[in-house]
Amino acid sequence: MILSIYLSTGIGFSIVLFLIWSKTNKISNEIAGFQQELMSVRAHVNASVKQLQVQTQRPVSCELPEGDDDMSFNKDMAISEIIAKHPHAQNVLADHHLGGCTSCAVSGEHKLGDAIEEYGIDENALLTGLNGLVGT
Repeated sequence: MILSIYLSTGIGFSIVLFLIWSKTNKISNEIAGFQQELMSVRAHVNASVKQLQVQTQRPVSCELPEGDDDMSFNKDMAISEIIAKHPHAQNVLADHHLGGCTSCAVSGEHKLGDAIEEYGIDENALLTGLNGLVGT
């Protein structure tokens, strides 16, 4: 009887060990597959980083457009020059009641400084508004 208990316990124990070994083997194979996928992702990321480094090392041009050495506005400029320099300059002039109404006779040849004086416009506010357009 004691022998049969030992044998049945031994067989049961062997079966349990076999099941544990089988499960462990399956898990080990899955881990190996995940490691391969991880190595593939790492290789892809490394290649992407190298490509990005090459792309960011290209020289960047910071030159102003030709013929426009000074992008800022000043009071010595003609109104037509200001309007030609930036597409939204006319809106800034109109915000300061310059050239947008029928009561003032501002022409394109008018100098900004003269118009500011003649119509009592805040020079600092107007030039700040115009120069705020630079780079937009």
